[in-house]
Amino acid sequence: MSTYRQHQERHDGQIPLRRLAFFRNRFREHIFDLVLTEFKKQAQRGFSKRDLARRINRGPEQITRWLAAPSNLTLDTVSDLLLAISEAEPTVSLRRLNRLD
Repeated sequence: MSTYRQHQERHDGQIPLRRLAFFRNRFREHIFDLVLTEFKKQAQRGFSKRDLARRINRGPEQITRWLAAPSNLTLDTVSDLLLAISEAEPTVSLRRLNRLD
């Protein structure tokens, strides 16, 4: 059963906080998967965490932390990682997400 507040949020255009949190986490996981997938492709060609660290002037331990699990990476960090991994400008495409109501 919905509460008055939930009903009000749906009608005044506000996105419920739970939904915002869910999509933030899901987006974080998508970004992590993108970075990790690109790194794994290059790793098959001999590219290492040490190579990645050198390209963006970071320690290998930092790269290990970033590639270990989804985290709150900044957009700048994601851009740096993807550029260093692929040596190409990262591009983004959005697809329509299914409603999860």
